[in-house]
Amino acid sequence: MDYRGLLPLVARYQGKAVVAESDPETIGESLRETLRLRPQILRRLGWHYVRVHAFDLYSDPAGVAARIAGLLGVAPVDGAGPDTSTEQLDLPG
Repeated sequence: MDYRGLLPLVARYQGKAVVAESDPETIGESLRETLRLRPQILRRLGWHYVRVHAFDLYSDPAGVAARIAGLLGVAPVDGAGPDTSTEQLDLPG
């Protein structure tokens, strides 16, 4: 199955697959196609479909990943959470 370039973000786990699309991927398409037709077609083909707003993807990527993992049936790991530690970057200059 070669969906490269056709489906923006795909994840699979134990026989389930999900397609995640964010706002930038739908630029140039009609609202009807992006909100109704495309998800319907993918669901009929056996995919799970997740619409992700670009703001959510960049402000809470761990939350988006957890949502997708939940759809796939991936059990959360105890104590797992986003790594919020930061380190100083040494930039030349």
